[in-house]
Amino acid sequence: MAVPGPPPLANSASTVLSLLLLLNEASLPAAAYTLTPGRQQPQQHKVLHLWPKDCGMAHFKPNMAERIVSGNEARPHSWPWQVSLQVRPRGSKHYIHVCGGTLIHKNWVLTAAHCFQGKAEDAGSWRIVLGKHQLKRSETAERIFPVKRIYRHENFRYPTHSELDYDIALVKAATDIIPSNFIRYACLPRKQTSLKPGHYCWVTGWGDTR
Repeated sequence: MAVPGPPPLANSASTVLSLLLLLNEASLPAAAYTLTPGRQQPQQHKVLHLWPKDCGMAHFKPNMAERIVSGNEARPHSWPWQVSLQVRPRGSKHYIHVCGGTLIHKNWVLTAAHCFQGKAEDAGSWRIVLGKHQLKRSETAERIFPVKRIYRHENFRYPTHSELDYDIALVKAATDIIPSNFIRYACLPRKQTSLKPGHYCWVTGWGDTR
């Protein structure tokens, strides 16, 4: 998987690769509103428990390679938030891998908007697959979840415009995705987090190692 410019998340090879690194284990602050009897205005509270404290922590420790091109095969299930987004083409009984994604919540997968060009409206043709290492074979750890809805960024205009701006999407699962040793949530950075040039990060997905 090469990443000059906006990286395509779809790859055809069969093993998860780990490339270069960012681990940010901060949870995302959020606000909740509670209506209190006798008050007309909602009372705002900070909610810090939407993401579990162990987000971003794998049960199986990953092997880490400082390479952005080619990369190394990942230790199986050491990136347990890695999602395979798969679609069933019209008239077919089989699903194909289209894009990778990141599980960030029991109901939400973060991915790229370009994955759904021409297919975004038909959520029923898509599925979320977790617990995978080998794409082309069945694995005991894998779990499959139906998709309820796909949300592309409202300003995503590719290919009408040549630039891949706002290339981000959220996929909502139709059922809760319960964590296990093979399935975990990635952390989201805090709103005020600023990533500066030179900050190391990991890139994972399915692709060729040579």
